Amino acid sequence: MQHRVESFEHKGLKLRFISAGHGAHLLLAFHGFGRSPEEFLPIVSEREMTLLSFYLPGHSGADELTMETIEIHLWCEVLEKIVERHNPQSVTVIGYSLGGRIAIYTCMNWRIQNFRLLLLAPDGIKMSVIQRFAMRFQGVMGVFSWLMRFPKCIIALMLLLIKLRLLAKPLGQFLIRQLSDDSKRRVILKVYPLF
Repeated sequence: MQHRVESFEHKGLKLRFISAGHGAHLLLAFHGFGRSPEEFLPIVSEREMTLLSFYLPGHSGADELTMETIEIHLWCEVLEKIVERHNPQSVTVIGYSLGGRIAIYTCMNWRIQNFRLLLLAPDGIKMSVIQRFAMRFQGVMGVFSWLMRFPKCIIALMLLLIKLRLLAKPLGQFLIRQLSDDSKRRVILKVYPLF
């Protein structure tokens, strides 16, 4: 499937995405952690739909076009403008893994009324109390962003939460692996404010 790499800017936020197809049905797709937007190309029917598959913040292809942090209201406003520009007959939002969580929060916060949502292995539908607390309060988000600059401290915190049984061991070990990798930590730091 032939595709183009495009970008859209609104109020200082630039999003980069691949575009394929020319149909009246608009697909907005969000890939998983460490993945790429090209993974959605096989689902496109040239005449029936238009695919816009986004490079997620912090991932290759998006770094140069992304603010250091993104507010959810601005994220949604940019996506609303992109949808308006295409003037589609129908809209489907697709999210895989981390992209699934982004799709959920996008659809919960934007003003578009008529759309379908398809979630593939969405990350974070069931959140722990700690996750829910950490993602709802601006002050906690600020502390988390500050802690991300000190990986040894945040890894020690994860180990303590596992020991106190406030964080499931498999989830904690997964987070520790991600936080131990500098490039993955930068992705988390950029994507986290969206939630």
